[in-house]
Amino acid sequence: MNISTLDYAIVGLYLVGMIGLGYYLYRKAPSFEEYLIAGRSMTTPILVCTLASTYYGLDVLFGTSEVGFNDGVVAFFGYSNLSLGIYLFAALALSKRLRQAKFTSLPDILERHYGRSTGVIGALASIIYSLPALSLFALGRVCHVMFGMDPMFGALLLGLVALAYTLRGGLWAVAITDTVQFVLMCLTLAIGIPLLMSEMGGFDAVSLSAPDGYFDWFGGMPVWLMIAYAATGISILVDPGFYQRIFAAADYRQARNAMLISLLIWVAYDWLVTAGGWHVGRYRRQCRRVAGRSAFKRRVA
Repeated sequence: MNISTLDYAIVGLYLVGMIGLGYYLYRKAPSFEEYLIAGRSMTTPILVCTLASTYYGLDVLFGTSEVGFNDGVVAFFGYSNLSLGIYLFAALALSKRLRQAKFTSLPDILERHYGRSTGVIGALASIIYSLPALSLFALGRVCHVMFGMDPMFGALLLGLVALAYTLRGGLWAVAITDTVQFVLMCLTLAIGIPLLMSEMGGFDAVSLSAPDGYFDWFGGMPVWLMIAYAATGISILVDPGFYQRIFAAADYRQARNAMLISLLIWVAYDWLVTAGGWHVGRYRRQCRRVAGRSAFKRRVA
């Protein structure tokens, strides 16, 4: 992959801009509540951007498209969307009670109901849970593919940038950078997937070369495995970042509406990256057939 000086300059300016934004917002945060939960002033648009980009990032882009590449539409119907019912439950049943209770964090809930020691344990567990292992791995791979950088060094570098603006600017810094990333995420998929489909011939061409079962909704997945994947969505109920967004909303309606809109965006995102995986799979199968024919001709010759 050829990376020009202009490409490096754009990436560098983006990273410096995120750190600068964190510093600017740090100076504008007059209180701990403003720093931690944005002064409980976030409206639906900013909540949509931060929710959508926080829970659907590089891990979903790589993971779902890979399953689509290997197994077909089961990546969408069997792996990705079974757990979204938990998000729907949280939007309709939890957002009002949580927002109106005036909590500031998940450990705050535990401390208020079960005592200080439980709150401390919850805080430590939240720190461990929030360690961005998958995201750092994905960032490292991106750095390796684009810049030839060692993946561990790339993950460390970009992880430190994210840590810097988060520590300096609090939730507002996270939400605004999430908004930028949300826009970039949507634009790249909206442009890239149609181009890929056009190049590969679209769904009809994929269906002609796809293996058996590629377009079966659940691809022969056992019921117990479907239940297991759906159950992974329960993890949202112990995610401190999820609670933080609810507490930061101007009122519970803003939080509820943001989650419902994010659900639609997540479904669309899953479908697009799955479709991207199908078409890359067709390209790979084409390459293998061409390579096989070439090898056969060489043997015959």
